Amino acid sequence: KPVAPPSGKAHGGLFGSKWLADAGWGIYAGVSGAALFLLTFLLWKKKISFRALAGYGLFFGGAAVAVFLAVPYFSSQSPVREMHEESNVQDISNVSSVSNSSNNSVSYQTQNAAIWQDLGARLYAQAVVEDDREKLFKAIFYLEKAAAAAPDSNGITVDLADAYLQTGTPLLTAMAIELYESVFDSFDNDPIVARLVAAYQQIGNSNAAFAFAEERLKHCPDDRRRAAALQLGFSALLAGRQDEAVTAINRDMEHRGNDPALNLVIASLYQGKGDKAGALEIINSVLADSSATPDVHFYAEQMKREI
Repeated sequence: KPVAPPSGKAHGGLFGSKWLADAGWGIYAGVSGAALFLLTFLLWKKKISFRALAGYGLFFGGAAVAVFLAVPYFSSQSPVREMHEESNVQDISNVSSVSNSSNNSVSYQTQNAAIWQDLGARLYAQAVVEDDREKLFKAIFYLEKAAAAAPDSNGITVDLADAYLQTGTPLLTAMAIELYESVFDSFDNDPIVARLVAAYQQIGNSNAAFAFAEERLKHCPDDRRRAAALQLGFSALLAGRQDEAVTAINRDMEHRGNDPALNLVIASLYQGKGDKAGALEIINSVLADSSATPDVHFYAEQMKREI
């Protein structure tokens, strides 16, 4: 749970707001006015004596003193309560701070940053699955709070950039690129490079996307070759640089071995530039390749039918 801020000030606590004092005096004034009217009416009807009226006066006078002393006391209290509640999100607990357990501002910021990041990440995951933009922007709200509290956290920075990118808007996509580049250290960081390719594609900077995708294929681990080649192929089609992509993929297979799936990417590049004969030749070679897995055969047959 997030700890109390170092100042110890309340965040919307029940007794920490001016409306309580106003409500207390309002209720007292209403009740006292009604009682005074009733007593006056009874005295006029001779249903009550002056002695009883004086007794009631002392009672309400004492009540006035009690309210005068109690309301300022309670309204001055500052019980710490900071709540982040998402009632429409499953499996997300309400987060609240209930005690001023630390006066260390760094500790306070760090602990709350972790909670805001977790809440934002969960909302983001649900927003993607449910295609819910309202949840997506709620996720951004919490991730921005987390980033402000822990600006040096690469994990929070990437989570916020992912949420920006998911919006699909040019401004937030540009902000996502800025955040990705702030944590980019080398082309060996395949997840960040892949994100940069996608972001540049999204804003229409196909040449920048192609440049990052080409470097990604060179540096990615073996288990990411296919994903990198697909991303390079798509970037090449957008930039009109199919021949360069074919060269890059062939060079990769020379260094790391043949892959029927990468050959299908090359076939799609041939098809994209209008060379159907060249595309069919590669597809047929893949269908004849006994090392090709069933899923690769399936896509090869599908591509052949489309041509």
